[in-house]
Amino acid sequence: MNKEKETKKNKVLKPGWVDVTILIIISAIFLFICLTNLGFPGRYNLDEAYYVPGARSYSTDHLDPNPRHPPLAKILIGISMKIFGDNPSGWRYGSVTAGLLIVILTYFFGLYLFKSRVGATAASFLLSIDFLHIVQSRIATLDIYTSFFILLAFFMAFLYIKKYFREEQDPPLLNWYSILCALCIGLALSSKLSALFGFIGIIATYFLILWIKQKRIPILFSLKVVSIYLPIIIIVYLIAHIPLFVKGISPSYLLYRDTFTLHYGIKQDHPQLAKMWQWILLQKPMWYYWQNDVRAKTITGISAMGNFIFWWSFLGIFIQLMVLTILKKRPYQIIIVMGYLSLYLGWLSSFQVIDGHLSFKGGYFYYMLPCVPFMSLTIAETINRVWKYKLGKINVLIYLAAILFFLVRFYPLLKGIPMKYEYFDKIFSINIYLLLAVCAILTLQLYSVYLTGISKYLKKNHDKCL
Repeated sequence: MNKEKETKKNKVLKPGWVDVTILIIISAIFLFICLTNLGFPGRYNLDEAYYVPGARSYSTDHLDPNPRHPPLAKILIGISMKIFGDNPSGWRYGSVTAGLLIVILTYFFGLYLFKSRVGATAASFLLSIDFLHIVQSRIATLDIYTSFFILLAFFMAFLYIKKYFREEQDPPLLNWYSILCALCIGLALSSKLSALFGFIGIIATYFLILWIKQKRIPILFSLKVVSIYLPIIIIVYLIAHIPLFVKGISPSYLLYRDTFTLHYGIKQDHPQLAKMWQWILLQKPMWYYWQNDVRAKTITGISAMGNFIFWWSFLGIFIQLMVLTILKKRPYQIIIVMGYLSLYLGWLSSFQVIDGHLSFKGGYFYYMLPCVPFMSLTIAETINRVWKYKLGKINVLIYLAAILFFLVRFYPLLKGIPMKYEYFDKIFSINIYLLLAVCAILTLQLYSVYLTGISKYLKKNHDKCL
């Protein structure tokens, strides 16, 4: 009996034509949203003013005018420009591709994590219609590429842990999953240095699950792992900088002192800067484009923000997932928790001491982009558990309908579609307390099936006692 349970627990749901069909549908939705009106605005959109000229420099003898970030993501933007042309759409096709790959990868992450197409579909679909993911997939910046490499590194780490971590047995030192994980970490760091937070999250996950499985941390084995895989990461990082070395850049450039000075050395004062708590509460979205046409009485804008229902409900569901992970020692859910926490809390490192007081600088809302796939997986984990109940299916559909309602409502702000003054006022005239109440109700109703189950259990046991 125990063997049957163990076999069922370790059963792998192999991808097939059903998964291909699901991914075609979700990809079509995502591409329709992203590709239509992709060439707007017909000029640099926010940080494209730094990264597009930087991308051009790698096909010329000129130095990169954006020395604060590693070159890989800018090289990938340059490849997009070579294939699709040096024009607004050409700059952004690479970002759309990276955004689509993240949606597809999230599906397979969910499929292997939950062993369920319901969970995989929910995770991928929620990500494909997330406001921040859509907007960042339509702009030629570094973050979407970095997010892809980070998520792929976590996925490889998950497959490695799932296959090789056993009780009283150290996993093998050399295997393809861990090698690919190290390569992806190197690629992520070669795109943006903030990928270091994800690297730390993978290491923390590794040790935490090793402790749960073996009740110990093998120091000697861990040192061997570091001695093998850290050089791989460093080599990838160095290879990505070859185009800069060819142009005579000093090796000291690799330290990116300007980047660290920006985050730790000088006081930033930008109107769109926000505190970390404001990111998760959607208190300060970023405006990428704004035009007020007084004559036509229209407003055209592009804003990086979040879907209120999705982002706010995530907070409660994530706390519940953390509690279950700790109490039940669910090792494979740890990777979701650690993925989100490392990529979010990592920004606590961006602090300064001003006049003897510790000050956390925060940053820009789009710093949350790598967290969004883990947010989708968190909510998908709950959806996957409640879907088996009839009431659960109804509740999930209500929840998704609410998210889609807000997608339609804010759609013009994701694409730069002109809106009449009346419509613009209407979409922002939501009573915040009513919205919070709706979000709380929608989140709690996902769990109503558990309340029903507990009630039936208590009634059954009460009848037995009588």
